[in-house]
Amino acid sequence: MARFAPFVVIVTLAASSACEPRVKTALNVVPPLPTVPTPAPRCAESGQSAPLIVEWPSAERAMIESRAKAGLVLLRYKDCNIAVLSQCATKAKSAYAWVGTTRKRDRLVVTDRNELYANLPLGAATLEGTLARAKSLDVDMTVVGRYETDRGGLRVDDLTGDDCARATHVVTGITVGAFRFSAGTRGSASAGACVLGVKAGGSTSSTHEVLAEDGDDSACTTMTQAAATPPPNCAAPLRLDLVPIGTEKKSTPDCAPGTTWDGTKCKDAASPPIGCTVAEASLSVCSNRCAGDDATACVSLGVIYERRGEAAFAAAAYNKACTRNVGEGCSGLASMLIDGVSQPKDTPRAASLFERGCDLRHPEACTWLGHLHRMELIAGADATKATGWYTRGCDSGDSFACYWLADALLEGRGAPKDQGRAALILQRLCTQKHALSCMKLKSLGG
Repeated sequence: MARFAPFVVIVTLAASSACEPRVKTALNVVPPLPTVPTPAPRCAESGQSAPLIVEWPSAERAMIESRAKAGLVLLRYKDCNIAVLSQCATKAKSAYAWVGTTRKRDRLVVTDRNELYANLPLGAATLEGTLARAKSLDVDMTVVGRYETDRGGLRVDDLTGDDCARATHVVTGITVGAFRFSAGTRGSASAGACVLGVKAGGSTSSTHEVLAEDGDDSACTTMTQAAATPPPNCAAPLRLDLVPIGTEKKSTPDCAPGTTWDGTKCKDAASPPIGCTVAEASLSVCSNRCAGDDATACVSLGVIYERRGEAAFAAAAYNKACTRNVGEGCSGLASMLIDGVSQPKDTPRAASLFERGCDLRHPEACTWLGHLHRMELIAGADATKATGWYTRGCDSGDSFACYWLADALLEGRGAPKDQGRAALILQRLCTQKHALSCMKLKSLGG
Protein backbone atom coordinates (compact mmCIF):
# COMPACT_ATOMS: atom_id res chain seq x y z
CA MET A 1 0.00 0.00 0.00
CA ALA A 2 1.52 3.32 -1.05
CA ARG A 3 1.84 6.13 1.41
CA PHE A 4 -0.70 8.96 0.93
CA ALA A 5 -3.01 6.92 -1.27
CA PRO A 6 -5.56 9.82 -1.49
CA PHE A 7 -3.02 11.88 -3.42
CA VAL A 8 -2.70 9.38 -6.25
CA VAL A 9 -5.74 10.95 -7.90
CA ILE A 10 -3.74 14.07 -8.73
CA VAL A 11 -1.24 12.10 -10.80
CA THR A 12 -2.51 11.96 -14.35
CA LEU A 13 0.06 9.45 -15.56
CA ALA A 14 -0.59 5.73 -15.51
CA ALA A 15 1.83 3.77 -13.38
CA SER A 16 3.54 0.82 -14.97
CA SER A 17 4.64 -0.38 -11.56
CA ALA A 18 4.52 0.91 -7.99
CA CYS A 19 7.46 1.97 -5.91
CA GLU A 20 7.82 1.14 -2.27
CA PRO A 21 7.77 4.38 -0.26
CA ARG A 22 10.81 5.28 1.79
CA VAL A 23 8.87 4.91 5.04
CA LYS A 24 6.13 2.28 4.95
CA THR A 25 2.59 2.74 6.24
CA ALA A 26 1.40 1.88 9.70
CA LEU A 27 -0.19 -1.41 10.68
CA ASN A 28 -1.33 -0.70 14.22
CA VAL A 29 -1.92 1.90 16.92
CA VAL A 30 0.32 4.95 17.33
CA PRO A 31 1.06 5.84 20.97
CA PRO A 32 0.76 9.46 22.13
CA LEU A 33 3.81 11.65 21.73
CA PRO A 34 5.78 12.00 24.97
CA THR A 35 7.51 15.23 25.84
CA VAL A 36 11.23 14.70 25.34
CA PRO A 37 13.75 17.48 26.02
CA THR A 38 15.73 18.58 22.99
CA PRO A 39 19.33 17.34 23.32
CA ALA A 40 22.22 19.74 23.29
CA PRO A 41 23.69 20.32 19.81
CA ARG A 42 26.76 18.35 18.81
CA CYS A 43 28.50 21.30 17.18
CA ALA A 44 30.36 23.95 19.12
CA GLU A 45 30.35 27.39 17.51
CA SER A 46 33.89 28.13 18.67
CA GLY A 47 35.13 25.22 16.58
CA GLN A 48 33.38 26.16 13.31
CA SER A 49 35.01 29.27 11.86
CA ALA A 50 34.74 28.43 8.13
CA PRO A 51 31.47 26.52 7.55
CA LEU A 52 30.10 25.65 4.14
CA ILE A 53 26.59 26.99 3.54
CA VAL A 54 25.63 24.89 0.52
CA GLU A 55 22.93 23.13 2.53
CA TRP A 56 21.14 26.41 3.28
CA PRO A 57 17.81 27.16 1.57
CA SER A 58 18.27 29.49 -1.39
CA ALA A 59 16.45 32.35 0.35
CA GLU A 60 18.98 32.35 3.20
CA ARG A 61 21.96 32.27 0.82
CA ALA A 62 20.36 35.16 -1.10
CA MET A 63 20.18 37.19 2.13
CA ILE A 64 23.94 36.73 2.63
CA GLU A 65 24.51 38.01 -0.92
CA SER A 66 22.25 41.05 -0.50
CA ARG A 67 23.63 42.03 2.91
CA ALA A 68 27.22 41.72 1.67
CA LYS A 69 26.49 44.35 -1.00
CA ALA A 70 25.50 46.83 1.74
CA GLY A 71 28.50 46.25 4.03
CA LEU A 72 29.92 43.72 6.45
CA VAL A 73 27.51 40.93 7.36
CA LEU A 74 26.76 40.56 11.08
CA LEU A 75 25.34 37.32 12.43
CA ARG A 76 23.98 35.64 15.50
CA TYR A 77 25.60 32.19 15.66
CA LYS A 78 24.29 30.06 18.50
CA ASP A 79 23.25 26.43 19.05
CA CYS A 80 24.30 25.46 15.51
CA ASN A 81 21.98 28.08 14.00
CA ILE A 82 22.84 31.29 12.17
CA ALA A 83 20.61 34.34 11.79
CA VAL A 84 21.61 37.19 9.50
CA LEU A 85 21.04 40.48 11.32
CA SER A 86 19.51 42.95 8.88
CA GLN A 87 19.33 45.73 11.49
CA CYS A 88 22.98 45.75 12.50
CA ALA A 89 25.91 47.39 10.70
CA THR A 90 29.33 48.87 11.37
CA LYS A 91 29.50 52.51 12.40
CA ALA A 92 32.42 53.14 10.03
CA LYS A 93 31.80 52.40 6.37
CA SER A 94 33.17 48.93 5.66
CA ALA A 95 32.91 46.78 2.55
CA TYR A 96 34.17 43.60 0.96
CA ALA A 97 36.75 43.72 -1.81
CA TRP A 98 36.71 41.17 -4.62
CA VAL A 99 39.78 38.95 -4.95
CA GLY A 100 39.63 36.79 -8.06
CA THR A 101 41.52 33.52 -8.39
CA THR A 102 42.18 31.00 -11.09
CA ARG A 103 39.16 28.74 -11.48
CA LYS A 104 39.40 25.84 -9.07
CA ARG A 105 37.35 22.70 -8.69
CA ASP A 106 36.93 21.09 -5.31
CA ARG A 107 35.01 18.03 -4.19
CA LEU A 108 34.08 17.30 -0.61
CA VAL A 109 32.80 13.82 0.22
CA VAL A 110 31.31 13.45 3.70
CA THR A 111 31.03 9.85 4.85
CA ASP A 112 30.79 10.07 8.63
CA ARG A 113 29.30 12.13 11.43
CA ASN A 114 32.48 13.95 12.43
CA GLU A 115 33.11 15.23 8.91
CA LEU A 116 29.45 16.21 8.63
CA TYR A 117 29.56 18.38 11.75
CA ALA A 118 33.03 19.68 10.87
CA ASN A 119 32.10 20.97 7.41
CA LEU A 120 28.30 21.45 7.41
CA PRO A 121 27.61 22.31 11.05
CA LEU A 122 24.62 24.52 10.34
CA GLY A 123 22.59 21.75 8.72
CA ALA A 124 24.31 18.71 10.22
CA ALA A 125 21.53 17.76 12.63
CA THR A 126 18.97 17.58 9.83
CA LEU A 127 21.35 15.88 7.38
CA GLU A 128 22.29 12.93 9.61
CA GLY A 129 19.31 10.92 8.36
CA THR A 130 20.19 11.60 4.72
CA LEU A 131 23.82 10.62 5.32
CA ALA A 132 22.79 7.41 7.05
CA ARG A 133 20.55 6.46 4.13
CA ALA A 134 22.80 7.56 1.25
CA LYS A 135 26.18 6.68 2.86
CA SER A 136 27.79 9.88 1.52
CA LEU A 137 27.07 13.56 0.98
CA ASP A 138 28.96 15.10 -1.94
CA VAL A 139 29.69 18.77 -2.57
CA ASP A 140 31.09 19.59 -6.02
CA MET A 141 32.33 23.18 -6.11
CA THR A 142 33.84 25.52 -8.65
CA VAL A 143 35.61 28.37 -6.86
CA VAL A 144 36.45 31.60 -8.70
CA GLY A 145 37.39 33.90 -5.83
CA ARG A 146 36.48 35.52 -2.53
CA TYR A 147 34.99 38.66 -1.11
CA GLU A 148 37.26 39.78 1.74
CA THR A 149 37.49 42.61 4.22
CA ASP A 150 40.68 44.09 5.59
CA ARG A 151 39.03 44.42 9.00
CA GLY A 152 40.70 41.85 11.22
CA GLY A 153 37.84 41.85 13.72
CA LEU A 154 35.17 44.00 15.33
CA ARG A 155 34.36 45.20 18.85
CA VAL A 156 30.85 45.68 20.19
CA ASP A 157 31.26 49.46 20.12
CA ASP A 158 32.05 49.29 16.37
CA LEU A 159 28.42 48.34 15.70
CA THR A 160 25.16 50.25 15.40
CA GLY A 161 21.57 49.10 14.96
CA ASP A 162 18.61 47.59 16.78
CA ASP A 163 19.83 44.00 16.29
CA CYS A 164 23.42 44.53 17.38
CA ALA A 165 22.82 43.31 20.93
CA ARG A 166 22.27 39.87 19.38
CA ALA A 167 25.39 39.93 17.19
CA THR A 168 28.01 37.26 17.93
CA HIS A 169 30.05 37.02 14.70
CA VAL A 170 31.12 39.03 11.67
CA VAL A 171 31.65 37.53 8.21
CA THR A 172 35.19 38.47 7.14
CA GLY A 173 35.28 36.46 3.93
CA ILE A 174 32.88 34.80 1.47
CA THR A 175 34.11 32.15 -0.98
CA VAL A 176 31.98 32.21 -4.16
CA GLY A 177 31.44 30.24 -7.35
CA ALA A 178 29.03 27.44 -8.23
CA PHE A 179 28.11 24.19 -6.50
CA ARG A 180 26.01 21.06 -6.54
CA PHE A 181 25.19 19.38 -3.23
CA SER A 182 23.99 15.79 -3.54
CA ALA A 183 23.43 12.62 -1.59
CA GLY A 184 25.08 9.51 -3.01
CA THR A 185 22.78 6.49 -2.92
CA ARG A 186 24.00 2.99 -3.57
CA GLY A 187 21.88 -0.09 -4.13
CA SER A 188 18.53 1.59 -3.46
CA ALA A 189 16.03 3.70 -5.33
CA SER A 190 16.82 7.39 -5.39
CA ALA A 191 14.46 9.84 -3.70
CA GLY A 192 13.51 11.08 -7.13
CA ALA A 193 12.28 7.64 -8.15
CA CYS A 194 8.75 7.73 -6.70
CA VAL A 195 6.01 10.29 -6.48
CA LEU A 196 2.83 9.25 -4.76
CA GLY A 197 3.62 5.60 -5.45
CA VAL A 198 4.33 6.09 -9.18
CA LYS A 199 7.67 5.12 -10.69
CA ALA A 200 9.27 8.16 -12.33
CA GLY A 201 12.69 7.73 -13.79
CA GLY A 202 14.55 6.51 -10.74
CA SER A 203 17.44 4.08 -10.57
CA THR A 204 18.23 1.14 -8.36
CA SER A 205 21.99 1.40 -8.85
CA SER A 206 24.47 4.01 -7.72
CA THR A 207 22.77 7.41 -8.17
CA HIS A 208 22.86 10.91 -6.74
CA GLU A 209 19.94 12.86 -5.32
CA VAL A 210 20.52 16.57 -5.81
CA LEU A 211 19.82 18.35 -2.52
CA ALA A 212 20.75 21.88 -3.60
CA GLU A 213 22.62 23.70 -6.33
CA ASP A 214 23.44 27.28 -7.17
CA GLY A 215 25.40 29.01 -9.90
CA ASP A 216 26.29 27.65 -13.33
CA ASP A 217 29.58 25.81 -13.68
CA SER A 218 29.76 26.65 -17.39
CA ALA A 219 29.44 30.36 -16.55
CA CYS A 220 32.50 30.06 -14.32
CA THR A 221 34.70 29.21 -17.31
CA THR A 222 34.72 32.89 -18.30
CA MET A 223 36.50 33.87 -15.06
CA THR A 224 39.73 35.86 -15.37
CA GLN A 225 41.84 36.98 -12.42
CA ALA A 226 41.80 40.54 -13.73
CA ALA A 227 38.01 40.73 -13.60
CA ALA A 228 36.58 43.22 -11.11
CA THR A 229 33.68 40.94 -10.23
CA PRO A 230 32.86 37.25 -10.55
CA PRO A 231 31.15 36.15 -13.80
CA PRO A 232 27.35 36.43 -13.92
CA ASN A 233 25.71 33.31 -12.50
CA CYS A 234 28.97 32.25 -10.87
CA ALA A 235 28.83 34.13 -7.57
CA ALA A 236 26.95 31.74 -5.30
CA PRO A 237 28.23 31.91 -1.70
CA LEU A 238 29.92 28.62 -0.78
CA ARG A 239 31.75 29.16 2.50
CA LEU A 240 31.81 31.87 5.17
CA ASP A 241 34.78 32.98 7.25
CA LEU A 242 33.43 33.84 10.70
CA VAL A 243 35.16 35.80 13.44
CA PRO A 244 33.57 36.25 16.89
CA ILE A 245 32.85 39.85 17.87
CA GLY A 246 35.69 41.07 20.07
CA THR A 247 38.42 38.81 18.62
CA GLU A 248 40.88 39.04 15.75
CA LYS A 249 40.80 36.98 12.55
CA LYS A 250 43.12 33.96 12.49
CA SER A 251 45.28 32.96 9.55
CA THR A 252 43.98 29.37 9.56
CA PRO A 253 40.31 28.47 10.20
CA ASP A 254 39.43 26.62 13.38
CA CYS A 255 37.88 23.18 13.10
CA ALA A 256 35.75 21.19 15.49
CA PRO A 257 37.49 18.96 18.05
CA GLY A 258 38.75 15.77 16.44
CA THR A 259 39.15 17.35 12.99
CA THR A 260 41.90 19.42 11.36
CA TRP A 261 42.07 21.89 8.46
CA ASP A 262 43.71 20.29 5.39
CA GLY A 263 43.84 23.49 3.35
CA THR A 264 40.32 23.28 1.91
CA LYS A 265 38.13 21.64 4.55
CA CYS A 266 37.96 20.20 8.05
CA LYS A 267 38.97 16.55 7.77
CA ASP A 268 38.53 13.64 10.14
CA ALA A 269 40.72 10.58 9.66
CA ALA A 270 38.21 8.08 10.98
CA SER A 271 34.79 8.07 12.57
CA PRO A 272 32.22 5.35 13.26
CA PRO A 273 29.40 5.14 10.70
CA ILE A 274 26.00 6.54 11.54
CA GLY A 275 22.60 4.98 11.00
CA CYS A 276 22.05 1.32 10.18
CA THR A 277 20.76 -0.76 7.31
CA VAL A 278 17.05 -1.41 6.99
CA ALA A 279 17.18 -5.18 7.36
CA GLU A 280 15.76 -7.41 10.07
CA ALA A 281 19.23 -8.79 10.66
CA SER A 282 20.28 -5.35 11.86
CA LEU A 283 17.42 -4.91 14.35
CA SER A 284 19.69 -5.24 17.37
CA VAL A 285 22.29 -2.92 15.81
CA CYS A 286 19.69 -0.26 15.02
CA SER A 287 18.08 -0.65 18.44
CA ASN A 288 21.38 -0.20 20.26
CA ARG A 289 22.36 2.83 18.19
CA CYS A 290 18.92 4.38 18.59
CA ALA A 291 19.14 3.87 22.34
CA GLY A 292 22.48 5.70 22.27
CA ASP A 293 23.11 9.06 20.65
CA ASP A 294 22.43 8.07 17.03
CA ALA A 295 18.96 9.45 16.34
CA THR A 296 19.18 8.61 12.62
CA ALA A 297 19.24 4.90 13.50
CA CYS A 298 15.80 5.40 15.05
CA VAL A 299 14.37 6.10 11.56
CA SER A 300 15.71 2.81 10.19
CA LEU A 301 14.50 1.07 13.34
CA GLY A 302 11.00 2.45 12.72
CA VAL A 303 11.00 1.05 9.16
CA ILE A 304 12.14 -2.37 10.43
CA TYR A 305 9.37 -2.48 13.04
CA GLU A 306 6.74 -1.50 10.45
CA ARG A 307 7.87 -4.34 8.20
CA ARG A 308 7.51 -6.71 11.15
CA GLY A 309 3.97 -5.44 11.79
CA GLU A 310 4.91 -3.90 15.15
CA ALA A 311 3.47 -0.45 14.56
CA ALA A 312 3.53 0.75 18.17
CA PHE A 313 7.28 0.16 18.33
CA ALA A 314 7.70 1.79 14.91
CA ALA A 315 5.85 4.89 16.05
CA ALA A 316 7.97 5.10 19.20
CA ALA A 317 11.16 4.87 17.11
CA TYR A 318 10.01 7.56 14.65
CA ASN A 319 8.92 9.75 17.54
CA LYS A 320 12.32 9.42 19.20
CA ALA A 321 14.03 10.48 15.97
CA CYS A 322 11.62 13.40 15.56
CA THR A 323 12.07 14.70 19.11
CA ARG A 324 15.83 14.51 18.56
CA ASN A 325 15.57 16.75 15.50
CA VAL A 326 15.69 14.21 12.66
CA GLY A 327 13.06 15.37 10.19
CA GLU A 328 12.59 11.96 8.58
CA GLY A 329 11.39 10.64 11.93
CA CYS A 330 8.66 13.29 12.03
CA SER A 331 7.62 12.37 8.49
CA GLY A 332 7.57 8.66 9.31
CA LEU A 333 5.25 9.17 12.26
CA ALA A 334 3.07 11.57 10.26
CA SER A 335 2.75 8.96 7.51
CA MET A 336 1.39 6.44 10.01
CA LEU A 337 -1.21 8.93 11.18
CA ILE A 338 -2.27 9.75 7.62
CA ASP A 339 -2.89 6.11 6.67
CA GLY A 340 -4.80 5.26 9.84
CA VAL A 341 -4.57 1.49 9.40
CA SER A 342 -6.26 -0.16 12.43
CA GLN A 343 -6.58 3.26 14.07
CA PRO A 344 -8.48 6.50 13.61
CA LYS A 345 -6.78 8.83 11.20
CA ASP A 346 -5.34 11.99 12.76
CA THR A 347 -4.63 14.33 9.88
CA PRO A 348 -4.25 17.50 11.98
CA ARG A 349 -1.58 15.85 14.11
CA ALA A 350 0.09 14.50 10.98
CA ALA A 351 0.14 17.99 9.49
CA SER A 352 1.82 19.32 12.63
CA LEU A 353 4.48 16.62 12.37
CA PHE A 354 5.07 17.29 8.68
CA GLU A 355 5.53 20.97 9.51
CA ARG A 356 8.12 20.08 12.14
CA GLY A 357 9.83 17.79 9.64
CA CYS A 358 9.90 20.61 7.09
CA ASP A 359 11.34 23.01 9.68
CA LEU A 360 14.03 20.38 10.31
CA ARG A 361 14.87 20.59 6.60
CA HIS A 362 13.42 17.27 5.52
CA PRO A 363 12.26 18.45 2.06
CA GLU A 364 9.71 15.68 1.50
CA ALA A 365 7.83 16.77 4.64
CA CYS A 366 7.25 20.19 3.06
CA THR A 367 5.93 18.47 -0.07
CA TRP A 368 3.48 16.26 1.82
CA LEU A 369 2.18 19.29 3.72
CA GLY A 370 1.62 20.99 0.38
CA HIS A 371 -0.39 17.97 -0.73
CA LEU A 372 -2.56 18.11 2.41
CA HIS A 373 -3.49 21.70 1.57
CA ARG A 374 -3.90 21.07 -2.13
CA MET A 375 -6.23 18.12 -1.61
CA GLU A 376 -8.13 19.99 1.15
CA LEU A 377 -7.53 17.21 3.66
CA ILE A 378 -6.97 19.51 6.64
CA ALA A 379 -8.94 22.33 8.23
CA GLY A 380 -8.00 25.69 6.79
CA ALA A 381 -6.62 24.14 3.61
CA ASP A 382 -5.54 26.83 1.23
CA ALA A 383 -4.06 26.77 -2.28
CA THR A 384 -1.70 29.64 -1.43
CA LYS A 385 -0.39 27.70 1.56
CA ALA A 386 0.03 24.61 -0.62
CA THR A 387 2.16 26.58 -3.07
CA GLY A 388 4.15 28.02 -0.17
CA TRP A 389 4.96 24.54 1.17
CA TYR A 390 5.88 23.32 -2.32
CA THR A 391 8.20 26.32 -2.62
CA ARG A 392 9.92 25.45 0.66
CA GLY A 393 10.32 21.84 -0.39
CA CYS A 394 11.68 22.89 -3.78
CA ASP A 395 14.14 25.35 -2.23
CA SER A 396 15.36 22.53 0.02
CA GLY A 397 16.01 20.21 -2.92
CA ASP A 398 12.94 17.97 -3.33
CA SER A 399 12.34 17.46 -7.05
CA PHE A 400 8.68 16.58 -6.58
CA ALA A 401 8.03 19.76 -4.63
CA CYS A 402 9.47 21.63 -7.62
CA TYR A 403 7.23 19.63 -9.98
CA TRP A 404 4.05 20.48 -8.06
CA LEU A 405 5.20 24.10 -7.72
CA ALA A 406 5.53 24.28 -11.50
CA ASP A 407 2.09 22.68 -11.84
CA ALA A 408 0.60 25.32 -9.54
CA LEU A 409 2.25 28.12 -11.54
CA LEU A 410 0.85 26.70 -14.79
CA GLU A 411 -2.67 26.58 -13.34
CA GLY A 412 -2.46 29.83 -11.39
CA ARG A 413 -3.40 27.90 -8.27
CA GLY A 414 -2.17 29.57 -5.09
CA ALA A 415 0.03 31.94 -7.10
CA PRO A 416 -0.31 34.08 -10.23
CA LYS A 417 0.01 32.15 -13.48
CA ASP A 418 3.62 32.16 -14.65
CA GLN A 419 4.21 29.73 -17.51
CA GLY A 420 7.72 31.06 -18.09
CA ARG A 421 8.85 30.33 -14.55
CA ALA A 422 7.07 26.96 -14.57
CA ALA A 423 8.83 26.00 -17.81
CA LEU A 424 12.22 26.91 -16.35
CA ILE A 425 11.56 24.70 -13.32
CA LEU A 426 10.44 21.80 -15.52
CA GLN A 427 13.45 22.20 -17.81
CA ARG A 428 15.83 22.00 -14.86
CA LEU A 429 14.05 18.92 -13.51
CA CYS A 430 14.04 17.27 -16.92
CA THR A 431 17.82 17.67 -17.21
CA GLN A 432 17.99 15.75 -13.92
CA LYS A 433 16.07 12.84 -15.52
CA HIS A 434 12.79 13.62 -13.73
CA ALA A 435 10.39 11.77 -16.03
CA LEU A 436 7.15 13.49 -14.98
CA SER A 437 8.69 16.90 -15.59
CA CYS A 438 9.95 15.88 -19.04
CA MET A 439 6.48 14.69 -19.98
CA LYS A 440 4.82 17.84 -18.62
CA LEU A 441 7.36 19.98 -20.49
CA LYS A 442 6.67 18.10 -23.71
CA SER A 443 2.95 18.75 -23.30
CA LEU A 444 3.76 22.48 -23.19
CA GLY A 445 5.67 22.21 -26.45
CA GLY A 446 9.07 22.58 -24.71
